[in-house]
Amino acid sequence: MGDTACFSLLEPLSALSAEEWLALNSDEEDFLFSPNPHDPNIKLPVPIECLPVDFSLKTKAAAISSSSSVYFLVLNALFSPWKTTVALAKYVVQRCIMIPLYLGQSRICQRFYPLLAPKTAAINGYHATQRLQQAGFIVKHVVLERDGIRYSGLLIGHKTTITNGNWALQATGNACPIELIYYRGQTAAECVAHAYFNHAFNTLLINGPSVGRSQGHATPESMGQTQELGIQFLATALKAKSLILAGHSLGGAAIGLAINQHEFKPEITYMVIRQMTFDRASHVCSCFAATYISAKIEHFINWLVRWAGCEMDSVKASKKLKALGICEIIIRASEDPIISAQPSVYDAQLGETLKKEAVIPKDTPWIPITSPNKNSNAGNKQLVTFEGGHNSGLCSISWVLSKFIKSRV
Repeated sequence: MGDTACFSLLEPLSALSAEEWLALNSDEEDFLFSPNPHDPNIKLPVPIECLPVDFSLKTKAAAISSSSSVYFLVLNALFSPWKTTVALAKYVVQRCIMIPLYLGQSRICQRFYPLLAPKTAAINGYHATQRLQQAGFIVKHVVLERDGIRYSGLLIGHKTTITNGNWALQATGNACPIELIYYRGQTAAECVAHAYFNHAFNTLLINGPSVGRSQGHATPESMGQTQELGIQFLATALKAKSLILAGHSLGGAAIGLAINQHEFKPEITYMVIRQMTFDRASHVCSCFAATYISAKIEHFINWLVRWAGCEMDSVKASKKLKALGICEIIIRASEDPIISAQPSVYDAQLGETLKKEAVIPKDTPWIPITSPNKNSNAGNKQLVTFEGGHNSGLCSISWVLSKFIKSRV
């Protein structure tokens, strides 16, 4: 990134041996504390601002913005009250759109849906860490900081793979903190870690802005910046040699936003996996509105999402990957009730839009994930169908890696 000012590394992680990594295993103090020493059964999440920062990134753009924002706000209020009114209206509309678009970050949703609350994230994260460590994994709760805002993540690697240079950054979907109980009593982080370990990859997961214990203000820009910070961390602090960038549903869009912001390094081998991801936020929101409310408001919703600054363009990221020659695997669910029952929403799939916009040939086939010797023959793009529903995105990881990754543990 051209506006990068500096990196700060508190741990020389890339130089650690497996034995030294074991010493970094997180314990309860990284997740929970007892405010009342006389009643240790009462636990509260450790505030992220009380934890040490593992990786910090400062940008010139943020410094310029913070120093000039108050100045321009005062000028606009004095000389352009109409612009101030429009900006305020745009902000209010953006926050209203972001609530359903990104439920996990909403304090309102966290209040009425305790599974999304920071306390639940801390408790589930601690128990998931214990289970993973008992299975031979090294788990470190990491605090990544960008321009003073801290994000909570889990760095997971098996003691037999932690130093091999293979890393995966996995972004979870809407209303899915990385500590959410996802499948058969396991958190999303556990499901992902086991799947990548089976193919000799270590894993990093980061909660987006205002999700779980992460700080920040959720916008499409900040969602992309969070995941791009993860890419920078893996490439810089851990000296990754091979890097998988994967995202499920809204997480796939967040990875796309990170791809649009990131400058890829030629010495790293990359692969991108989009699991049940839409093409553009404006398109999928307008399709949902037309399907479940009224077709009369479809075009208005499309415009409103873009006007309010809520656009997330996954197609742009796919075009960038094509230009760079980086392999991108796009997965859709064959049993997804959302897309199979509603053709308009089905059209908002990333793979279908890439065909329509001639990024890939229009006759590019979707290949069943169970067909080991078939591919889409679309250059660096692969279209894959997974036999499952929309929320089975994380469960498709092992199948995808079995088909496209040859190295195994």
